[in-house]
Amino acid sequence: MKIRIQLVIESDGGECVQEVARIDRGELKPEALGLTLAEAKEVLQGVQHSLVEQQTAEYLAGQACCPECGKKRRRKGGHEIA
Repeated sequence: MKIRIQLVIESDGGECVQEVARIDRGELKPEALGLTLAEAKEVLQGVQHSLVEQQTAEYLAGQACCPECGKKRRRKGGHEIA
């Protein structure tokens, strides 16, 4: 059994679908029902990462223009911080 967990985020800018986790299961056994703690942590980590990424992008897009005059704000550089 293969399980794919996807996160769908709907915003004013449209819809974003991201795969959060992929779990491969072998033979179905009673002790393998549900998620293991490690799998649950992987799913939560994927959801958290995707959600923070989308929220940050939406916030930054909203701050690009001045709320008073609507002009695009100036900024220095666009490089990633390591």
